Amino acid sequence: MKNHFLLYLTVVLISCSNDIDYTHTYTATNLEKGSIQLFTRNGEIINSSQINNFVSLHKSTLSVMYGNVDEMMLITPAEVKFLSTTEAQFIFVNNTAVNVVNQNNAIYLESKDTFDTKLRYYGYPSLELSIYNAMLSFSELYRDTFLVNSANDTYGIRFKQCFYLTKSGNKLKMPFLNYWYFQPYSTQSGGSINNTFNNNCIDMMGDKDTLAIQQFQVVFKK
Repeated sequence: MKNHFLLYLTVVLISCSNDIDYTHTYTATNLEKGSIQLFTRNGEIINSSQINNFVSLHKSTLSVMYGNVDEMMLITPAEVKFLSTTEAQFIFVNNTAVNVVNQNNAIYLESKDTFDTKLRYYGYPSLELSIYNAMLSFSELYRDTFLVNSANDTYGIRFKQCFYLTKSGNKLKMPFLNYWYFQPYSTQSGGSINNTFNNNCIDMMGDKDTLAIQQFQVVFKK
């Protein structure tokens, strides 16, 4: 009986040490950097020679970081201070009170305040996704379209900002997606956002478009 109890206790301890502790503060400690991946409408390019040639040809563009928030998080460093399983403080630049929501294999740190984008649309804005939305795995839990002025049929959009974290054993990882979208006869576009890549977006690409991505992860430990 004693041996069975010790075995059970060991299993419990192992399980607990490999999970997130909602009574502690997690601090940004290091940055993981993924490789550049290329996608066309036909899928991912996995031929290393093609990838290397493309990277070499567009080196000046791909070397541009569209934001260094992930690196800044290590300098400060950023912290997630859990108050319970449902509330926390996200400490980076500002101290933001957030709701903690476990959903879609991720932890959403949702701002308690609603943010007005200040964008105004004449007529109800289209609900159709652009490729820039479709390439993201996570989206806000609360987003609302509201009527600003009925006289001229003007609408606005407000939402509650979310910070997205994924769980990796007893660590948290905040993903950042850098992307570069190449379209023939068009200005190349790019950006960096706290999210992970959703490859379903490639169905929306043009026949000669190329999408380059690089995934980063800010690792938080307690």
